[in-house]
Amino acid sequence: MAPHSEVTRDRQQNEAKKRSKEVPGTDWWALRDYPPPDPGTARLCPRLWQAWVAGLIAGSMFLLEFDIWVYVGFVASLFLGTAVIPDSGDSPSPYFMHLAIPFFAVKGVHEGGGWTAISFYWAFFFLPFADFVVGVDTFNKRDAEYKVLRERKWFRIASWIFLPAQLALLAYACHAVNTIPLTPLEFLGFVVSVAVYTGGIGITLSHELVHKSNRIEQWLGRAMCVMISYGHFYVEHNRGHHKLVATDEDPATARFGESFYAFLPRCVVGSFASAWRLETDRLRDRNLPFYHNEMLWYWVASSCLCALLTAMFGPLTVPLFVGQSLIGIFFFESVNYVEHYGLERKRDEQGKTEPVGFEHSWDAPHRLTNMVLFKLQRHGDHHVNSTRRYQTLRAEPSRSPQLPLGYPGCILLALFPPLWRAVMDKRVLKLRSKNHPGRAWRHGPPP
Repeated sequence: MAPHSEVTRDRQQNEAKKRSKEVPGTDWWALRDYPPPDPGTARLCPRLWQAWVAGLIAGSMFLLEFDIWVYVGFVASLFLGTAVIPDSGDSPSPYFMHLAIPFFAVKGVHEGGGWTAISFYWAFFFLPFADFVVGVDTFNKRDAEYKVLRERKWFRIASWIFLPAQLALLAYACHAVNTIPLTPLEFLGFVVSVAVYTGGIGITLSHELVHKSNRIEQWLGRAMCVMISYGHFYVEHNRGHHKLVATDEDPATARFGESFYAFLPRCVVGSFASAWRLETDRLRDRNLPFYHNEMLWYWVASSCLCALLTAMFGPLTVPLFVGQSLIGIFFFESVNYVEHYGLERKRDEQGKTEPVGFEHSWDAPHRLTNMVLFKLQRHGDHHVNSTRRYQTLRAEPSRSPQLPLGYPGCILLALFPPLWRAVMDKRVLKLRSKNHPGRAWRHGPPP
């Protein structure tokens, strides 16, 4: 068995190194991170990750009374420390890390001042830096291993448990803004911190669950969207975006040269209109009355939730609830902008669009943000195999175009259109000339 094991391991190492060279700038990390750990280390990995996530959650909660810099140092050191923990891909523990994030907002609101936006700093400044330190992950398991991994319940529980955590943070936030004196800027910073969790991570997990055939998981996903007043996402995303992605008919696909600020209103309005049209068509085809329109019930649910929280905690709940909804939507649509920027599906002379492929989504191989975002950054595989659970999504660095940063870093870049275009336009053009030389494109310069 030993010689065979060595041969297999050497083959995995050669394949991993070959894949890593297809992702620019990751060769050094590949030498350190690949191949996956040996069997002995692999058995130890789940224990290491359990200890890590337990320490992160417990420390985030029990260090709330400590000095802010002690708190920040503790959290930062644990996230950066993931660089030395091998990831065999078998442990669900890293995906429970989201349970620590609400405590960041709690710490921030009690510190006051600029610290109320602490979760924003963590997501959009610290995580891009940590991605650089922790490195990338483009290793895939064998199909047989993924079949076993797909059925492991703890991966599902990690996503299911988000809803009660989301509701708990929202309830605490409502209590806090009605009892803690905050300046307008402190209020805004706290709302942003809440939205990082309820919207930024909330819609990520909603996105994971609404694709599943299990009705309970679908309802959990819808409830997460109701929390940020974006219930129509379920309607438009599954029945609209996945069918029309990388075409002009898809409001959630950013066109070449389109700034985020031009994309945002087009996407928000277009997605709403698309969802309304899809529901209207469904009711007409099934001969159902208007009150079967799901969008109406999502509005009612969000309004009732806001009213209930206001009655329980006080009038400042309304701007908090509306604010975290709007900012959460902003975060979500910024992810949409990054995921398909400048990518197009070809149409033949008869107007038929080519099938969705890996080349129609941007992937990011960065290990830490893939854990934070439940492998949303393996987006090409998600669009080709939309029902796959997050723990079984494959990295496709040779088939999906690769982003230079994880999604949080790219979102920050997208907020500055000249910088975004300087980085991304040349990547799109290089991709076009490499894969489809001479082809005419709907948006962008001629070939």
